[in-house]
Amino acid sequence: MKYTLKLQSIIALSWMISACCFASESDIEVGLKLAYQHYENNLTSPSTFAYGLFFNTPINQDISLEAGLYSLGEAQELNGNKGGFFVGELSALYHFNFNNDDSDRFFVKAGLSPWAGYLTTPTEETNYDFGFSPILGAGYQFSISEDWSGRLEYQYFPNLGKDNVGQADSHLLSFSFICCSVPNKDHFSSAKPVIYPEPQEVKRVRKLSRHTSKVDAVNAVKQKKTLPSVQREIFGSWYFDNNSSQLHITYPMAALNKAREYIQNDCKLDSTKVYGYTDGVGEAGYNAWLANKRAGRVKDYIKGALGGQLGTAEVKALGAQREQTLLPGNVAPYERRVDYVLLFSCK
Repeated sequence: MKYTLKLQSIIALSWMISACCFASESDIEVGLKLAYQHYENNLTSPSTFAYGLFFNTPINQDISLEAGLYSLGEAQELNGNKGGFFVGELSALYHFNFNNDDSDRFFVKAGLSPWAGYLTTPTEETNYDFGFSPILGAGYQFSISEDWSGRLEYQYFPNLGKDNVGQADSHLLSFSFICCSVPNKDHFSSAKPVIYPEPQEVKRVRKLSRHTSKVDAVNAVKQKKTLPSVQREIFGSWYFDNNSSQLHITYPMAALNKAREYIQNDCKLDSTKVYGYTDGVGEAGYNAWLANKRAGRVKDYIKGALGGQLGTAEVKALGAQREQTLLPGNVAPYERRVDYVLLFSCK
């Protein structure tokens, strides 16, 4: 039992070290995994409760890398032997984006698992084994709230154990709670606020023809058919940290407040245009993906802030135009942004 506690202490310390190493990064998902685990061996094939922590970071729009540490739980055989495994995970995930939703996606994974196993006999003799095994898995990740996601997942760890502890395959069926960029929450909340300019309005009013009689004009007002509406345009910008698509949602947004006011006054949101940008660091493909991810985050937030309205939506990622473009240090932060334009028709 004391050796088991030592191993649990080691894995807990590893989790803390891993969290500290990732704390300065952006766009990292941190997940807590709770699982039903089944050992498949030549004896009784017992089941256990498993748990662990993992980190996931994107490489591009379809591929991400994941590292995790898990305790598969201790099981007891009919002969009185007790044992279990602690496993690590180093894997690559491929995400299937069927509906262009960055938060709700199916995925498959494959990778390598370093593991440590122990077996304690009824005479309190404990044996250990260490090794590596492949990992295969598949799952579905979905959005729960603005910051949290859930994940249903199946993982297969074959050939755990050797002669000292016996061999078993592990089947892991899990549910995970995932938060985006948890280590950066304090950083974002303490960052210097962005001062947004007052929303700008462009009014375009078509006048009645000089040939229109007063009677026709009065009838048009009464019938609300031929009098044109007033178009109002609101625009703003959203700024991002380096290599990040995390929204600074705590900042004041006067433009969106003005847009809500228009909607409350029965104005119609005709169109929403969102343009994503990056600085000049990195390759064109990555910058295009990052710009698109930033633009998608802003589009989704605007849609939620305005009660599900977007009108005709247009989203463009212009990051590919910034490949290896060296910008002055005081300019680059303003290029990591998303511009949005909201066009309203008001009576």
